[in-house]
Amino acid sequence: MAASNSVYYGQNGIRGEIVAGSGLEQWLNDGHVPPDLMEDVSYVKTGRHIKAGFADLKDIDGSTTQQVFIKEFRHKPGFRIIYGLLGRHRARNVWKISWALLDQSIPVPQPFGYFTHGVGRRIGVSYYCCEALRETDNLGVIARHREEFEAMVSTGFLENFARDLAIFHQCGAIHGDLKWSNILVDNNRERYWFTDLDAAHYRAGHCNNKSIACDLARFVVSGIEYGYSAQIRNEFLTFYATCFGHRFSEIHSLIEPRVNKLLQRKKIA
Repeated sequence: MAASNSVYYGQNGIRGEIVAGSGLEQWLNDGHVPPDLMEDVSYVKTGRHIKAGFADLKDIDGSTTQQVFIKEFRHKPGFRIIYGLLGRHRARNVWKISWALLDQSIPVPQPFGYFTHGVGRRIGVSYYCCEALRETDNLGVIARHREEFEAMVSTGFLENFARDLAIFHQCGAIHGDLKWSNILVDNNRERYWFTDLDAAHYRAGHCNNKSIACDLARFVVSGIEYGYSAQIRNEFLTFYATCFGHRFSEIHSLIEPRVNKLLQRKKIA
């Protein structure tokens, strides 16, 4: 699935899609190319294969017109052929899944475009560009301030998040790395977004219980790592089970083996 108002981009061996009429499209029309986004980035993540951060889109006069979040994926050499054969790459995958989730009113950062450098088996670098969510904290940061987190819980955060996650799974999406630090919350503590969809996958209408259990177990264990009690965990799972049309005992039985396995791996008592 893709944006209904997206347009194709192709120049100098770089291909992709961008949202028509967006600031990114105008920036490209001004003569820039996608790799330029990485020239002046305020990095939040730097690694051998993934770099990510905030970048300013500037007009021909040098004035900033929009800030975006950009992620660069450098595919491991051993996987380039596989990505080429499957016709997939991480930036395009995040683009498609983001639009699929937005179609279900699931809160994810607004996509602006994706690009791949190379063709077919030779794709080595890809870029994903979306809205910059600057006035936020991740849920893990908030969790360290117990009073603040409990205030969010008292205003319905767990119930709302469980509902959105149930819809997330019911539409056929799996996050793949559902830890608390991958949930962004605005400074007013009124909105939140699922982020870091790099490991996500999507198959419309297909609910895979094993993959769902892995998502839920990762989220539960992440909460345990931040010191939250079984009460918080059980409230969340109860809300999720209700939204998904199951009983708490069914969801608990589904995820318990995976929770225990993760706890053992992380050496958490």
